[in-house]
Amino acid sequence: MKGLLFNLLFLFSLASVFAQPSNDDCNGIINLGIAPICPHPDTFTNVGATQSMVFTNPADNLPSCYTGGVVNRDVWFQFLVPPDGSVLDYTIELNGVNGANGSIVQPQIAVYRGECLTDELAELYCATASLGETSLSLDLTNTTPGLPLFLRISDWSASGSPNWGDFVLCIKPLEPVFNMGEASSTASCFGTLYDAGGPGADYSANEDYTFTVCPQQFTACIAVNLVLVSTEEGYDFLKIYAGDDINAPLIANFDGFSTQVQVQVPSQCVTFQFKSDDSVFDEGFELTWQCLPTSCVIAPPSTCANPTQVPALPFLANGLTTCNAQNAVNVGPCDDDDWMQGEDVIFTYTSTGDECVSVGISGSNGSTAVGIFDGCPSVANTCIAVAGGQDEGPDPIIEAAFLPGAGTYYIVVENPFFCTPFNIEIKEVTCPVIMPSAAFCDVAQSLNGCDNLPSIVNIAPGQGDPDFLVDNINEGCWGGFNTPNFTFFYFQAQVAGEFAFVVEAANPEEASDIDFQVWGPIDNYENICEFARTTQPTRSSFAQGFQPTGLAHVNPISGLAVTDTCEQAGFPPLGGDGFLRPIPVEVGEFYLVMINDYGNDIESGAISIDLSGTSNGALDPTSINFSVTKDTVICPGDSIQLLATGGEVFQWFPVDGLSCQYCPNPISTPTQSTNYSVAMSTLCLTDTLDVKIDVLNVNAGPDITICLNEDIKITAGSDFSNIIYQWVAPPGS
Repeated sequence: MKGLLFNLLFLFSLASVFAQPSNDDCNGIINLGIAPICPHPDTFTNVGATQSMVFTNPADNLPSCYTGGVVNRDVWFQFLVPPDGSVLDYTIELNGVNGANGSIVQPQIAVYRGECLTDELAELYCATASLGETSLSLDLTNTTPGLPLFLRISDWSASGSPNWGDFVLCIKPLEPVFNMGEASSTASCFGTLYDAGGPGADYSANEDYTFTVCPQQFTACIAVNLVLVSTEEGYDFLKIYAGDDINAPLIANFDGFSTQVQVQVPSQCVTFQFKSDDSVFDEGFELTWQCLPTSCVIAPPSTCANPTQVPALPFLANGLTTCNAQNAVNVGPCDDDDWMQGEDVIFTYTSTGDECVSVGISGSNGSTAVGIFDGCPSVANTCIAVAGGQDEGPDPIIEAAFLPGAGTYYIVVENPFFCTPFNIEIKEVTCPVIMPSAAFCDVAQSLNGCDNLPSIVNIAPGQGDPDFLVDNINEGCWGGFNTPNFTFFYFQAQVAGEFAFVVEAANPEEASDIDFQVWGPIDNYENICEFARTTQPTRSSFAQGFQPTGLAHVNPISGLAVTDTCEQAGFPPLGGDGFLRPIPVEVGEFYLVMINDYGNDIESGAISIDLSGTSNGALDPTSINFSVTKDTVICPGDSIQLLATGGEVFQWFPVDGLSCQYCPNPISTPTQSTNYSVAMSTLCLTDTLDVKIDVLNVNAGPDITICLNEDIKITAGSDFSNIIYQWVAPPGS
């Protein structure tokens, strides 16, 4: 009894020693102003404060988290949420300071809304410090613009002795940090989001979480910075949607490894989705977001999931860049994928098929590349065309790429070393006819019909017979050569005169070392290969170098007269200049030309042949007879084999009902009468022929009842020409 009396007297004496703070009660509240307020220059104290009674019900007077069952030594503050809603989420930080009264220990904070009148306040938030702590923070989210909020600050003590003291306050914008799976949404205008493992652990198997950011204040753009993405490539994905759920447009799809990628979302909300499979875990991801008051200036990454669509051809886009585009794809079906290791921009073009396009890049840095695929490169079956890449110059161009079937094609622009600006132009062109390989003598391509004009010749690559040339028999000046990349040509002279040509890679910038042999005259076509195997060539050049070569009276490079007929290996003067004098030709005689791409340097397989030095008429067409199956009628469900002759390359259209499109003899099984066309080509001649397949549908119509001796008309269907109709009537009719 004496001890209790002593403690009460002691507390009474302390209260009488320290003056009460001005904000001891709510009616003396200190107004801090409009938030955020940090740092606040003043030091505050609750020394000498007494308990406030703001509720008539004693139970309501105790904030929900306060320790000890009573509220002693509380002081009051007020601040205003900005009426313009510029900041709606806050962190209240209280830090004890060793001032004139010493530091507050074990502080507590309660936040109210309403009015500083009895029973007119409603508790919103509450926090209390742990034993011995002198600091405390409390997060406030989704506050209301223009709303005054009230802070009730006190200390707590397990012994009853006051832990009051001095402190400072900071009301700053909330820096929200979230882990996937712990929360599903926020209205904050900025923050940090981690995978479910947080900043210190990996994500787990079979995760499927979403997190939506819908800022309460208006925003014209939400800027997302991918600080780090590290997931199992091809299996675990972070997706970004421009809206309040995953049904919104997909802006970006990340997997594998990426750092410091910026994505701007032109939407009032953004949704993040993370999905993992059942194996192989990784660091996960860390991203931040920030509201922007102005429109987005960075276009969403152009990826397979969110490609830049080419609506129609021709298509031209300037001022593009791969910077901040992310490395969406880095593997594909091409022989060499090294060019795909940088940030990339992906376009899609939906073709009707049977179309040839060119893709030109300009304004780019060195090593920039462009490729065309029949799907997203990581899952595509075919690398249709590629230009540029590592160690190549700027501005790659795909001169012509054939898009055979209807569907969506993916066009990728990328630089493996650094990001690059670029412009892109895509247009429809006429595709060159790709002739089948002529690597062997018996499938030599005819030069008749080439009409003495320069031609780009596209021939599928091959090698040929390494034993075709034999020393001291038919090797010419190529002694000891045994690594062929042959292409054979032949012609039958239609007038007497001279045969001359200049040959080089179709792309003059493409290094090449072309050698050639010419045999003739030869009496008949059936004997040209045997003649070449057993007879020395009439002309033979094995000259070394990367310039044009051929038959001419004057070297087109040096301007010097050409008199020789044979050149050995080596550079001039040892090996000659690559040109030999033209060959006199006789009417009706055959001549065989072998061209070799030494070192297989012509990657495109295309060569340019200028035949303008040949006498007029010598290469006129022979009596080539292009033909196709005659028009035919078949019954429903039947098939017929079509046959085209006279060409080397065939293309049928339409393809409906055909067993193949590029063969000479497809099987046709049409469901209705169809007109087919076939384009046939030799090296320099093309013709298109048509064939009509009628499907005969015979139907005499429904059963009918007639009167005796009544006449009727029965129709069997379409009146096809060249069809015999035979009607069979029952006896007595």
